[in-house]
Amino acid sequence: MLDRATRLLQAMVDVLSSSGWLAPALATMELSQMCVQALWDRDSVLLQLPHITKEIAAKCAAAETLALTLTLTLALSLTLTLNP
Repeated sequence: MLDRATRLLQAMVDVLSSSGWLAPALATMELSQMCVQALWDRDSVLLQLPHITKEIAAKCAAAETLALTLTLTLALSLTLTLNP
């Protein structure tokens, strides 16, 4: 079913963009991306990584700097990998 949805959304993008409707075409592209990634646009992009849960992503989002976020993500990921 999801494969058909992706093809339908791509066809919608083609029709909308050829008709010159930029905003609906961009919204359809975003919806297609959400279907492929199985994430809503409000979800953390970190949820695409293996072993990252919503709780871990929330902790990373609360971090003050990108370096700290990446370090925390790597440490938590290694911890989960080594201690399943």
